[in-house]
Amino acid sequence: MSDSDEIQTAAPDPEALRKLARRALSTEDYGRKYWRIDHVNPYPKALELFELGATKRERLFKAANQSGKSFSAATEISYHLTGRYPSWWKGHVFTKPPTVWVCSETAIMLRDVLQKLLFGEAGDAEAFGSGSVPLDLIDQRISMARGNIPDAFDTVRIAHVSGGKSRIQFRSYKAGREAFQGVTLDLIVFDEEPPLDIYAEGITRTTATNGRCLMVYTPMGGPGEVTRRFTEDDAPDRAIVKMSLYDICDLPGSHMTRDMVETIRRNTLPHQIRTRIFGEDMLGEGSIFPIDEAEITEPPIAVVPNHWFKIWGIDFGIGHPFAAVLLLYDGDADVIHVHHCIRVKDQTPLQHAVPMRAIGADVVVAYPADGDNREHGTGDTLAKLYREQDLRMMGQHAQFEDGSVSTDRGLLEMWLRMTTGRFKVASTQGQWFEEFRSYHRKNNQVVKLHDDLMSATRVGLMQLRSGKQGPLGSRRERRNGPPPPGPDEINPWTGRGPGGGAGADQIDPWTGT
Repeated sequence: MSDSDEIQTAAPDPEALRKLARRALSTEDYGRKYWRIDHVNPYPKALELFELGATKRERLFKAANQSGKSFSAATEISYHLTGRYPSWWKGHVFTKPPTVWVCSETAIMLRDVLQKLLFGEAGDAEAFGSGSVPLDLIDQRISMARGNIPDAFDTVRIAHVSGGKSRIQFRSYKAGREAFQGVTLDLIVFDEEPPLDIYAEGITRTTATNGRCLMVYTPMGGPGEVTRRFTEDDAPDRAIVKMSLYDICDLPGSHMTRDMVETIRRNTLPHQIRTRIFGEDMLGEGSIFPIDEAEITEPPIAVVPNHWFKIWGIDFGIGHPFAAVLLLYDGDADVIHVHHCIRVKDQTPLQHAVPMRAIGADVVVAYPADGDNREHGTGDTLAKLYREQDLRMMGQHAQFEDGSVSTDRGLLEMWLRMTTGRFKVASTQGQWFEEFRSYHRKNNQVVKLHDDLMSATRVGLMQLRSGKQGPLGSRRERRNGPPPPGPDEINPWTGRGPGGGAGADQIDPWTGT
Protein backbone atom coordinates (compact mmCIF):
# COMPACT_ATOMS: atom_id res chain seq x y z
CA MET A 1 0.00 0.00 0.00
CA SER A 2 1.40 3.41 -0.91
CA ASP A 3 1.33 6.47 1.35
CA SER A 4 -1.22 8.03 -0.97
CA ASP A 5 -3.72 5.19 -0.53
CA GLU A 6 -6.58 6.10 1.80
CA ILE A 7 -8.14 3.73 4.28
CA GLN A 8 -11.82 4.31 4.85
CA THR A 9 -12.64 3.48 8.46
CA ALA A 10 -16.19 3.56 9.75
CA ALA A 11 -16.74 6.02 12.57
CA PRO A 12 -17.80 4.64 15.97
CA ASP A 13 -21.50 4.75 16.78
CA PRO A 14 -21.75 6.35 20.25
CA GLU A 15 -25.51 5.86 20.61
CA ALA A 16 -25.42 2.16 19.73
CA LEU A 17 -22.56 1.59 22.14
CA ARG A 18 -24.38 3.42 24.94
CA LYS A 19 -27.40 1.17 24.55
CA LEU A 20 -25.30 -2.00 24.55
CA ALA A 21 -23.21 -0.89 27.51
CA ARG A 22 -26.20 0.05 29.66
CA ARG A 23 -27.76 -3.36 29.08
CA ALA A 24 -24.53 -5.20 29.84
CA LEU A 25 -23.16 -3.23 32.79
CA SER A 26 -24.43 -2.19 36.19
CA THR A 27 -24.80 1.52 36.83
CA GLU A 28 -21.67 1.46 38.95
CA ASP A 29 -19.59 -0.39 36.36
CA TYR A 30 -20.91 1.83 33.58
CA GLY A 31 -19.90 4.94 35.50
CA ARG A 32 -16.45 3.56 36.29
CA LYS A 33 -15.76 2.69 32.64
CA TYR A 34 -17.49 5.46 30.72
CA TRP A 35 -17.27 8.35 33.21
CA ARG A 36 -13.62 7.96 34.17
CA ILE A 37 -13.24 11.73 34.42
CA ASP A 38 -15.29 11.64 37.63
CA HIS A 39 -12.73 9.35 39.25
CA VAL A 40 -9.54 11.25 38.44
CA ASN A 41 -7.17 12.16 41.27
CA PRO A 42 -4.55 14.44 39.66
CA TYR A 43 -0.99 14.51 40.95
CA PRO A 44 0.18 17.71 42.71
CA LYS A 45 2.30 18.72 39.70
CA ALA A 46 -0.74 18.34 37.43
CA LEU A 47 -2.77 20.53 39.79
CA GLU A 48 -0.02 23.14 39.60
CA LEU A 49 -0.19 22.97 35.81
CA PHE A 50 -3.98 23.33 35.78
CA GLU A 51 -3.96 26.31 38.14
CA LEU A 52 -1.36 28.19 36.09
CA GLY A 53 -3.80 28.12 33.18
CA ALA A 54 -5.85 30.77 34.97
CA THR A 55 -3.11 33.38 34.51
CA LYS A 56 -0.71 32.04 31.85
CA ARG A 57 -1.57 31.85 28.18
CA GLU A 58 1.35 29.52 27.41
CA ARG A 59 2.34 26.56 29.57
CA LEU A 60 5.04 23.93 29.15
CA PHE A 61 4.76 20.62 31.00
CA LYS A 62 8.16 18.88 30.91
CA ALA A 63 7.86 15.49 32.49
CA ALA A 64 9.54 12.11 32.79
CA ASN A 65 8.58 9.03 30.81
CA GLN A 66 5.61 7.12 32.26
CA SER A 67 4.80 9.99 34.62
CA GLY A 68 1.25 10.54 33.37
CA LYS A 69 1.91 13.84 31.60
CA SER A 70 -0.30 13.05 28.59
CA PHE A 71 -3.04 11.80 30.89
CA SER A 72 -2.86 15.14 32.72
CA ALA A 73 -3.26 16.94 29.41
CA ALA A 74 -6.22 14.73 28.45
CA THR A 75 -7.82 15.44 31.82
CA GLU A 76 -7.65 19.19 31.34
CA ILE A 77 -8.87 18.94 27.74
CA SER A 78 -11.89 16.93 28.90
CA TYR A 79 -12.84 19.46 31.55
CA HIS A 80 -12.75 22.23 28.96
CA LEU A 81 -14.67 20.25 26.31
CA THR A 82 -17.47 19.31 28.68
CA GLY A 83 -17.50 22.43 30.86
CA ARG A 84 -17.88 20.09 33.84
CA TYR A 85 -15.13 21.45 36.06
CA PRO A 86 -14.62 19.76 39.45
CA SER A 87 -15.15 21.71 42.66
CA TRP A 88 -11.38 21.92 43.26
CA TRP A 89 -10.65 23.44 39.83
CA LYS A 90 -8.63 26.70 39.94
CA GLY A 91 -7.54 26.83 36.32
CA HIS A 92 -8.91 28.65 33.31
CA VAL A 93 -12.64 28.22 32.64
CA PHE A 94 -14.36 28.36 29.26
CA THR A 95 -17.93 29.54 29.76
CA LYS A 96 -18.93 28.61 26.21
CA PRO A 97 -18.19 25.50 24.13
CA PRO A 98 -14.52 25.78 23.10
CA THR A 99 -12.83 24.84 19.86
CA VAL A 100 -9.80 22.71 20.69
CA TRP A 101 -6.94 21.46 18.56
CA VAL A 102 -4.72 18.59 19.69
CA CYS A 103 -1.47 18.34 17.76
CA SER A 104 1.52 16.00 17.57
CA GLU A 105 4.35 14.91 15.30
CA THR A 106 2.39 12.34 13.29
CA ALA A 107 -1.18 11.13 12.84
CA ILE A 108 -0.19 7.78 14.35
CA MET A 109 1.11 9.45 17.51
CA LEU A 110 -2.09 11.46 17.76
CA ARG A 111 -4.21 8.33 17.47
CA ASP A 112 -2.14 6.19 19.82
CA VAL A 113 -1.60 8.74 22.59
CA LEU A 114 -4.06 11.58 23.15
CA GLN A 115 -6.93 10.19 21.05
CA LYS A 116 -6.64 6.97 23.06
CA LEU A 117 -6.56 8.83 26.39
CA LEU A 118 -9.52 10.98 25.41
CA PHE A 119 -11.75 8.42 23.68
CA GLY A 120 -10.37 4.93 24.30
CA GLU A 121 -8.32 2.41 22.34
CA ALA A 122 -8.57 3.04 18.60
CA GLY A 123 -10.24 0.27 16.65
CA ASP A 124 -11.80 -1.35 19.72
CA ALA A 125 -15.54 -0.72 19.58
CA GLU A 126 -16.12 -1.69 23.20
CA ALA A 127 -13.31 0.62 24.40
CA PHE A 128 -14.73 3.68 22.64
CA GLY A 129 -15.89 6.19 25.24
CA SER A 130 -13.71 4.74 28.00
CA GLY A 131 -11.24 7.62 27.90
CA SER A 132 -11.42 10.88 29.81
CA VAL A 133 -14.32 12.20 27.70
CA PRO A 134 -17.55 10.55 28.94
CA LEU A 135 -19.30 8.32 26.41
CA ASP A 136 -22.63 9.96 27.19
CA LEU A 137 -21.33 13.36 26.03
CA ILE A 138 -19.85 12.30 22.68
CA ASP A 139 -21.92 13.52 19.74
CA GLN A 140 -23.08 11.07 17.08
CA ARG A 141 -21.25 12.96 14.33
CA ILE A 142 -17.60 11.86 14.27
CA SER A 143 -15.37 12.74 11.32
CA MET A 144 -12.58 10.29 10.59
CA ALA A 145 -9.17 11.49 9.40
CA ARG A 146 -8.42 11.09 5.71
CA GLY A 147 -5.32 9.14 4.75
CA ASN A 148 -3.80 5.78 5.47
CA ILE A 149 -4.05 5.80 9.28
CA PRO A 150 -6.99 3.58 10.28
CA ASP A 151 -9.28 4.57 13.15
CA ALA A 152 -7.79 8.06 13.44
CA PHE A 153 -10.25 10.86 14.24
CA ASP A 154 -10.35 14.26 12.60
CA THR A 155 -13.19 16.01 14.45
CA VAL A 156 -15.34 15.03 17.42
CA ARG A 157 -18.11 17.09 18.97
CA ILE A 158 -18.80 17.03 22.70
CA ALA A 159 -21.87 18.13 24.64
CA HIS A 160 -20.97 21.18 26.75
CA VAL A 161 -22.68 21.99 30.03
CA SER A 162 -23.89 25.27 28.54
CA GLY A 163 -26.06 23.37 26.05
CA GLY A 164 -23.85 23.82 23.00
CA LYS A 165 -21.29 21.58 21.36
CA SER A 166 -17.54 21.80 21.86
CA ARG A 167 -15.32 20.65 19.03
CA ILE A 168 -11.97 18.88 19.15
CA GLN A 169 -9.78 18.33 16.10
CA PHE A 170 -6.52 16.45 15.62
CA ARG A 171 -3.65 17.88 13.57
CA SER A 172 -0.19 16.58 12.68
CA TYR A 173 2.93 18.75 12.45
CA LYS A 174 3.66 17.01 9.16
CA ALA A 175 0.80 18.95 7.61
CA GLY A 176 3.00 22.05 7.84
CA ARG A 177 2.41 25.59 9.04
CA GLU A 178 -0.18 26.29 6.35
CA ALA A 179 -2.54 23.72 7.89
CA PHE A 180 -2.57 25.79 11.07
CA GLN A 181 -3.68 29.00 9.38
CA GLY A 182 -7.09 30.59 9.09
CA VAL A 183 -8.83 29.22 12.18
CA THR A 184 -9.79 30.66 15.54
CA LEU A 185 -9.14 28.46 18.56
CA ASP A 186 -9.81 28.56 22.27
CA LEU A 187 -7.23 25.94 23.21
CA ILE A 188 -4.35 24.32 21.35
CA VAL A 189 -2.41 21.42 22.85
CA PHE A 190 0.96 20.23 21.54
CA ASP A 191 1.96 16.69 22.49
CA GLU A 192 5.72 16.80 21.79
CA GLU A 193 7.60 19.97 20.89
CA PRO A 194 6.56 21.39 17.50
CA PRO A 195 8.67 23.37 15.03
CA LEU A 196 8.77 27.04 15.99
CA ASP A 197 6.77 28.22 12.96
CA ILE A 198 3.92 25.81 13.77
CA TYR A 199 3.95 26.79 17.42
CA ALA A 200 3.89 30.49 16.53
CA GLU A 201 0.99 29.94 14.13
CA GLY A 202 -0.88 27.96 16.77
CA ILE A 203 -0.46 30.71 19.36
CA THR A 204 -1.74 33.24 16.83
CA ARG A 205 -4.93 31.19 16.40
CA THR A 206 -5.76 31.74 20.10
CA THR A 207 -5.14 35.50 20.21
CA ALA A 208 -8.65 36.67 19.33
CA THR A 209 -10.23 34.48 22.03
CA ASN A 210 -7.62 35.08 24.74
CA GLY A 211 -7.23 31.33 24.50
CA ARG A 212 -4.68 28.98 25.98
CA CYS A 213 -1.73 26.94 24.72
CA LEU A 214 -0.36 23.84 26.42
CA MET A 215 2.71 21.85 25.41
CA VAL A 216 3.50 18.51 27.08
CA TYR A 217 6.48 16.29 26.38
CA THR A 218 9.41 14.27 27.62
CA PRO A 219 12.33 16.12 25.98
CA MET A 220 14.05 13.14 24.35
CA GLY A 221 14.96 15.29 21.36
CA GLY A 222 16.74 17.91 23.46
CA PRO A 223 15.78 21.54 23.95
CA GLY A 224 14.39 23.09 20.77
CA GLU A 225 13.51 26.65 19.85
CA VAL A 226 10.08 26.49 21.46
CA THR A 227 11.48 25.22 24.75
CA ARG A 228 14.04 28.02 24.77
CA ARG A 229 11.17 30.45 24.32
CA PHE A 230 10.17 29.38 27.84
CA THR A 231 13.61 28.99 29.41
CA GLU A 232 15.40 32.04 28.01
CA ASP A 233 12.69 34.64 27.40
CA ASP A 234 11.20 35.98 30.60
CA ALA A 235 7.53 36.61 29.79
CA PRO A 236 4.73 37.07 32.34
CA ASP A 237 2.24 34.98 30.35
CA ARG A 238 4.42 31.82 30.15
CA ALA A 239 5.13 29.14 32.72
CA ILE A 240 6.98 25.82 33.00
CA VAL A 241 6.04 22.91 35.24
CA LYS A 242 8.46 20.00 35.58
CA MET A 243 7.51 16.56 36.87
CA SER A 244 9.90 13.72 37.65
CA LEU A 245 9.05 10.16 38.57
CA TYR A 246 10.08 10.99 42.13
CA ASP A 247 7.36 13.66 42.20
CA ILE A 248 4.66 11.03 41.76
CA CYS A 249 5.95 7.82 43.32
CA ASP A 250 4.26 6.61 46.49
CA LEU A 251 1.55 9.28 46.34
CA PRO A 252 -1.97 8.06 47.25
CA GLY A 253 -3.37 6.36 44.16
CA SER A 254 -0.09 6.69 42.25
CA HIS A 255 0.62 4.25 39.44
CA MET A 256 4.32 4.35 40.36
CA THR A 257 6.10 3.21 43.54
CA ARG A 258 9.59 4.26 44.58
CA ASP A 259 10.82 0.70 43.99
CA MET A 260 9.47 0.88 40.44
CA VAL A 261 11.27 4.18 39.87
CA GLU A 262 14.54 2.78 41.16
CA THR A 263 14.15 -0.24 38.89
CA ILE A 264 13.56 2.00 35.88
CA ARG A 265 16.56 4.08 36.85
CA ARG A 266 18.86 1.06 37.14
CA ASN A 267 17.83 -0.02 33.64
CA THR A 268 18.25 3.41 32.05
CA LEU A 269 21.41 4.45 30.21
CA PRO A 270 23.34 7.03 32.27
CA HIS A 271 23.02 9.84 29.75
CA GLN A 272 19.23 9.28 29.57
CA ILE A 273 18.53 9.39 33.32
CA ARG A 274 17.92 13.14 33.43
CA THR A 275 15.35 12.83 30.67
CA ARG A 276 13.56 9.56 31.39
CA ILE A 277 13.55 9.90 35.18
CA PHE A 278 13.58 13.66 35.78
CA GLY A 279 12.06 15.07 32.58
CA GLU A 280 15.09 17.20 31.76
CA ASP A 281 16.25 17.78 28.19
CA MET A 282 17.83 14.88 26.31
CA LEU A 283 21.29 15.84 25.15
CA GLY A 284 21.64 14.73 21.54
CA GLU A 285 23.98 11.75 21.38
CA GLY A 286 24.61 11.96 25.09
CA SER A 287 25.37 14.18 28.01
CA ILE A 288 28.94 15.31 28.42
CA PHE A 289 28.52 14.87 32.15
CA PRO A 290 26.19 11.85 32.65
CA ILE A 291 25.92 12.23 36.40
CA ASP A 292 23.05 12.97 38.74
CA GLU A 293 23.34 16.67 39.53
CA ALA A 294 22.50 15.91 43.16
CA GLU A 295 25.97 14.36 43.44
CA ILE A 296 27.69 17.67 42.66
CA THR A 297 25.25 20.03 44.38
CA GLU A 298 26.11 21.61 47.74
CA PRO A 299 24.63 24.35 49.92
CA PRO A 300 26.17 27.77 49.19
CA ILE A 301 29.31 28.42 51.23
CA ALA A 302 28.48 31.26 53.62
CA VAL A 303 32.02 31.89 54.87
CA VAL A 304 34.83 31.32 52.38
CA PRO A 305 38.21 30.63 54.05
CA ASN A 306 40.88 33.15 53.10
CA HIS A 307 43.43 30.39 52.54
CA TRP A 308 41.36 28.82 49.75
CA PHE A 309 42.54 29.74 46.26
CA LYS A 310 40.20 31.79 44.08
CA ILE A 311 40.05 32.36 40.33
CA TRP A 312 37.54 33.75 37.84
CA GLY A 313 37.07 31.91 34.57
CA ILE A 314 35.39 33.92 31.82
CA ASP A 315 34.02 33.46 28.32
CA PHE A 316 33.99 36.75 26.43
CA GLY A 317 30.65 36.43 24.72
CA ILE A 318 31.47 37.22 21.10
CA GLY A 319 28.11 36.64 19.41
CA HIS A 320 26.73 34.99 22.54
CA PRO A 321 26.31 35.87 26.25
CA PHE A 322 29.29 36.85 28.41
CA ALA A 323 29.91 34.44 31.27
CA ALA A 324 32.04 34.50 34.41
CA VAL A 325 32.42 31.73 36.99
CA LEU A 326 34.12 32.16 40.35
CA LEU A 327 35.95 28.99 41.39
CA LEU A 328 37.16 28.30 44.91
CA TYR A 329 39.84 25.67 45.44
CA ASP A 330 40.22 23.89 48.77
CA GLY A 331 43.75 22.57 48.42
CA ASP A 332 43.57 20.46 51.58
CA ALA A 333 40.62 18.44 50.28
CA ASP A 334 41.48 18.92 46.58
CA VAL A 335 37.91 20.12 45.89
CA ILE A 336 36.79 22.80 43.44
CA HIS A 337 33.68 24.77 44.39
CA VAL A 338 31.64 26.74 41.83
CA HIS A 339 30.74 29.64 44.09
CA HIS A 340 29.17 32.27 41.85
CA CYS A 341 28.18 32.72 38.19
CA ILE A 342 27.40 35.68 35.96
CA ARG A 343 25.80 35.35 32.51
CA VAL A 344 24.60 38.42 30.60
CA LYS A 345 24.18 39.37 26.97
CA ASP A 346 24.31 42.60 24.97
CA GLN A 347 26.47 44.43 27.52
CA THR A 348 29.92 46.04 27.54
CA PRO A 349 33.14 45.12 29.37
CA LEU A 350 32.38 47.92 31.83
CA GLN A 351 29.03 46.34 32.69
CA HIS A 352 30.58 42.87 32.92
CA ALA A 353 33.25 44.09 35.31
CA VAL A 354 30.96 45.76 37.84
CA PRO A 355 29.47 42.58 39.40
CA MET A 356 32.82 40.79 39.18
CA ARG A 357 34.56 43.53 41.18
CA ALA A 358 31.73 43.55 43.72
CA ILE A 359 32.05 39.81 44.31
CA GLY A 360 35.78 39.27 44.01
CA ALA A 361 37.71 42.36 42.99
CA ASP A 362 41.11 40.96 43.89
CA VAL A 363 40.55 37.57 42.25
CA VAL A 364 42.71 36.64 39.27
CA VAL A 365 40.79 36.35 35.97
CA ALA A 366 41.58 33.56 33.50
CA TYR A 367 40.40 34.10 29.95
CA PRO A 368 40.26 32.00 26.74
CA ALA A 369 42.60 32.29 23.76
CA ASP A 370 40.32 34.65 21.82
CA GLY A 371 41.06 37.28 24.48
CA ASP A 372 44.40 37.87 22.78
CA ASN A 373 42.70 38.75 19.48
CA ARG A 374 42.83 42.42 18.59
CA GLU A 375 39.80 44.61 17.98
CA HIS A 376 39.57 45.93 14.42
CA GLY A 377 38.81 49.47 15.51
CA THR A 378 41.27 50.09 18.35
CA GLY A 379 43.87 47.40 17.81
CA ASP A 380 43.56 46.51 21.50
CA THR A 381 43.07 42.95 22.67
CA LEU A 382 39.86 41.90 24.38
CA ALA A 383 41.86 41.11 27.50
CA LYS A 384 43.16 44.67 27.60
CA LEU A 385 39.64 46.07 27.41
CA TYR A 386 38.75 44.10 30.53
CA ARG A 387 42.05 44.91 32.25
CA GLU A 388 41.17 48.59 31.82
CA GLN A 389 38.06 47.91 33.92
CA ASP A 390 40.33 47.17 36.90
CA LEU A 391 40.01 43.40 36.66
CA ARG A 392 43.07 41.29 37.52
CA MET A 393 43.40 39.68 34.10
CA MET A 394 46.08 37.06 33.59
CA GLY A 395 49.11 38.11 31.54
CA GLN A 396 48.20 35.57 28.86
CA HIS A 397 45.27 33.34 27.96
CA ALA A 398 44.45 30.26 30.03
CA GLN A 399 46.30 27.07 29.21
CA PHE A 400 47.41 23.83 30.77
CA GLU A 401 50.93 23.44 32.17
CA ASP A 402 52.18 22.14 28.83
CA GLY A 403 50.71 25.10 26.92
CA SER A 404 47.77 23.20 25.43
CA VAL A 405 44.19 24.47 25.45
CA SER A 406 42.37 21.21 24.70
CA THR A 407 38.63 21.42 25.32
CA ASP A 408 38.33 17.66 25.80
CA ARG A 409 41.14 17.67 28.34
CA GLY A 410 39.35 20.33 30.36
CA LEU A 411 36.03 18.47 30.19
CA LEU A 412 37.73 15.23 31.22
CA GLU A 413 39.24 16.95 34.26
CA MET A 414 35.80 18.29 35.22
CA TRP A 415 34.24 14.86 34.74
CA LEU A 416 36.89 13.06 36.80
CA ARG A 417 36.43 15.53 39.61
CA MET A 418 32.64 15.22 39.48
CA THR A 419 32.74 11.44 39.72
CA THR A 420 35.21 11.47 42.62
CA GLY A 421 33.48 14.06 44.79
CA ARG A 422 36.02 16.80 44.05
CA PHE A 423 33.78 19.20 42.11
CA LYS A 424 30.85 20.92 43.81
CA VAL A 425 28.40 23.59 42.70
CA ALA A 426 26.37 25.87 44.97
CA SER A 427 22.68 25.01 44.81
CA THR A 428 21.89 28.69 44.16
CA GLN A 429 23.59 28.69 40.76
CA GLY A 430 20.53 27.92 38.66
CA GLN A 431 21.97 29.21 35.38
CA TRP A 432 24.99 26.94 35.75
CA PHE A 433 22.81 23.88 36.27
CA GLU A 434 20.60 24.90 33.34
CA GLU A 435 23.61 24.73 31.00
CA PHE A 436 24.95 21.61 32.72
CA ARG A 437 21.71 19.77 31.89
CA SER A 438 21.81 20.65 28.20
CA TYR A 439 25.56 20.28 27.61
CA HIS A 440 25.98 17.48 25.05
CA ARG A 441 27.75 16.08 22.03
CA LYS A 442 26.50 15.60 18.50
CA ASN A 443 28.41 13.64 15.88
CA ASN A 444 31.01 13.14 18.61
CA GLN A 445 31.57 16.90 18.86
CA VAL A 446 30.74 19.23 21.74
CA VAL A 447 27.71 21.34 20.79
CA LYS A 448 28.89 24.89 21.42
CA LEU A 449 25.50 26.44 22.00
CA HIS A 450 24.17 27.70 25.32
CA ASP A 451 27.43 26.63 26.95
CA ASP A 452 28.78 29.98 28.15
CA LEU A 453 29.10 29.10 31.85
CA MET A 454 30.41 25.64 31.01
CA SER A 455 33.17 27.25 28.92
CA ALA A 456 33.99 29.76 31.64
CA THR A 457 34.23 26.94 34.19
CA ARG A 458 36.58 24.98 31.95
CA VAL A 459 38.77 28.05 31.39
CA GLY A 460 39.03 28.68 35.14
CA LEU A 461 39.87 25.03 35.84
CA MET A 462 42.53 25.04 33.11
CA GLN A 463 44.36 27.88 34.89
CA LEU A 464 43.46 26.85 38.45
CA ARG A 465 47.14 26.74 39.40
CA SER A 466 47.15 30.56 39.16
CA GLY A 467 44.44 31.03 41.75
CA LYS A 468 45.15 33.44 44.59
CA GLN A 469 44.54 33.26 48.30
CA GLY A 470 42.79 36.07 50.09
CA PRO A 471 39.35 37.44 50.92
CA LEU A 472 36.50 37.96 48.51
CA GLY A 473 34.58 41.21 48.25
CA SER A 474 34.90 44.60 46.63
CA ARG A 475 37.90 45.95 48.59
CA ARG A 476 40.77 45.35 46.27
CA GLU A 477 44.32 44.81 47.47
CA ARG A 478 46.45 47.56 45.93
CA ARG A 479 49.98 47.05 44.77
CA ASN A 480 52.56 49.39 43.23
CA GLY A 481 53.91 48.79 39.82
CA PRO A 482 52.49 47.36 36.57
CA PRO A 483 49.40 45.18 36.18
CA PRO A 484 49.48 41.68 37.68
CA PRO A 485 52.16 39.49 36.10
CA GLY A 486 51.49 36.48 33.93
CA PRO A 487 51.10 32.89 35.11
CA ASP A 488 54.79 32.11 34.68
CA GLU A 489 56.01 34.99 36.83
CA ILE A 490 54.43 34.25 40.21
CA ASN A 491 53.56 30.84 41.58
CA PRO A 492 50.45 31.60 43.65
CA TRP A 493 50.71 28.29 45.45
CA THR A 494 54.14 29.02 46.95
CA GLY A 495 54.21 32.80 46.76
CA ARG A 496 57.59 32.65 45.00
CA GLY A 497 58.72 34.99 42.24
CA PRO A 498 58.95 37.03 40.26
CA GLY A 499 61.77 35.61 38.22
CA GLY A 500 60.91 33.95 34.93
CA GLY A 501 59.31 30.63 34.12
CA ALA A 502 58.68 27.67 36.31
CA GLY A 503 61.94 26.66 37.95
CA ALA A 504 63.07 23.39 39.39
CA ASP A 505 62.63 24.72 42.94
CA GLN A 506 58.96 25.55 42.42
CA ILE A 507 56.13 23.24 43.51
CA ASP A 508 53.59 21.86 41.09
CA PRO A 509 50.32 21.90 43.06
CA TRP A 510 48.94 18.98 41.03
CA THR A 511 51.81 16.58 41.82
CA GLY A 512 53.38 18.11 44.95
CA THR A 513 56.82 17.88 43.33
